[in-house]
Amino acid sequence: MHTDRRGALRTIGAVGAGMAVGWMPLADALGSDDRDYADACGALIGVPGPALEPANQPGKLAPGFRGLAQAGLSNGATEMEKWLTVYRDGAAGGKQPDDIAEDLMKAHGPLSRLSMKLWLYGMWLGTGEPDATVDHDWYGNSTRGDFVVSSVAYRRGWVWRMGQTKAMGHSRFMLNSWGSAPPDLDRYLMKG
Repeated sequence: MHTDRRGALRTIGAVGAGMAVGWMPLADALGSDDRDYADACGALIGVPGPALEPANQPGKLAPGFRGLAQAGLSNGATEMEKWLTVYRDGAAGGKQPDDIAEDLMKAHGPLSRLSMKLWLYGMWLGTGEPDATVDHDWYGNSTRGDFVVSSVAYRRGWVWRMGQTKAMGHSRFMLNSWGSAPPDLDRYLMKG
């Protein structure tokens, strides 16, 4: 059977359309540690892990956030593994997300708080944490202060969706949207 360029593009288009409408599932591009990190953070914030880091959303935040949290704490790799083990044990034991979140806070409060701040604000806010020892940002600049991880992380911060607003300088709504009532909360929570 001969496949020409037009046939290949038509097939690719059909597959892409199937993924877009949801009848063809996408594989989760996250590794198991990153998926567990996103799910643990979801329990802390009160957002299901798959909604926090959807499988079909490009530009995954979990690997960068996990790496930053791990690098930004003294004994980060060891503490991260212990923290993820607390999450895995709770999830495997059938605990409710609120109970898992409480266990995570008890296991390592600073890691839990810094991880929540990363997802909520898209910023490293470790200045007030006694265990936070980060001395660089993503660009290699030496800093001990707080910094925005990236413009994408800031824009996709959950604080904007929970407040039913938008990050400054970004909006997916049209002009004159101030003259009408805001969309339902579900529209904010499930869109990236």
